[in-house]
Amino acid sequence: MGENDSQPTRNGGQTPPRTQQPTHPTRLEQVAKSIADLTKIAESAARIRRNSKDLVEVETDDLHHVIRDLRRVHDALRQEAPKDTLAKILKNTEEIKRKITEPKTTGHKL
Repeated sequence: MGENDSQPTRNGGQTPPRTQQPTHPTRLEQVAKSIADLTKIAESAARIRRNSKDLVEVETDDLHHVIRDLRRVHDALRQEAPKDTLAKILKNTEEIKRKITEPKTTGHKL
């Protein structure tokens, strides 16, 4: 096979090159999923009334899964914060540099 050969399909055509990367959910989508999971857990939980309080009984594994997912999002957000700060500093520095190198114009005419 040559360098540029692609895999033939059953209909005799060529398979197109893979152009799309798999998309990952955003942090907001991940938090929304955790909220939906917690809502589902709360709705399906056994309801108990004890000492004039309404309680729910849930499996600890269900809660641990949601906690793990929320921690993963939290950790990712904590790691992104310094990157955002550095990007803002770089942008501000570039703006200052641009202003310094611009020729100054004065309002005075001779």
